[in-house]
Amino acid sequence: MSFLIHDQVPVMRGEHCVETYRLSVCLGDVRFEPDLKLVLDTGFQDSLMAKDDSHRNRALLDMAADVLG
Repeated sequence: MSFLIHDQVPVMRGEHCVETYRLSVCLGDVRFEPDLKLVLDTGFQDSLMAKDDSHRNRALLDMAADVLG
């Protein structure tokens, strides 16, 4: 099984950039239809990091920032 993320389209929504991608899934020569639409809000992680929510695990957010940053 293979995955292909393609056709990036950045769109500004207010002050935030939201990117959409198409995700294609293939098994051998067979491609599954339809492609999935992925939506990435580039400001989401920053807004999570700025919040001081006690129910969120700060260590996990810090690790995510390291991986994604």
